Amino acid sequence: MIAPDIGDQASKLADRLPRAAEKLQEQLMQYQWISSLLESTRQLRELVPDGSSIAQYLGGFFSSTLGGLGNLLFALVVGLFLSFSPTLYVNGLLQLVPTARQARAS
Repeated sequence: MIAPDIGDQASKLADRLPRAAEKLQEQLMQYQWISSLLESTRQLRELVPDGSSIAQYLGGFFSSTLGGLGNLLFALVVGLFLSFSPTLYVNGLLQLVPTARQARAS
């Protein structure tokens, strides 16, 4: 009983989405900066017909660059915390060692 309702709603949504996208585009085209942005992307697509490879390259580039910067930031923060209070972290690590071996570990 629920499945036919979901199917009807999905078909209505599929009918309405293209019209809604067209309306949105018409409303956005009223703004000059959006119009020029869309024109620039059209010109870029004409220059490079295979845009998917460029998108993959740029996505990989930004992903690896931002990932590297994030890793560097993480390492700096951990290093700062360890340098401000090393005994706290050393004692915490010693708690992970069995009691019989803590003297040797320290």
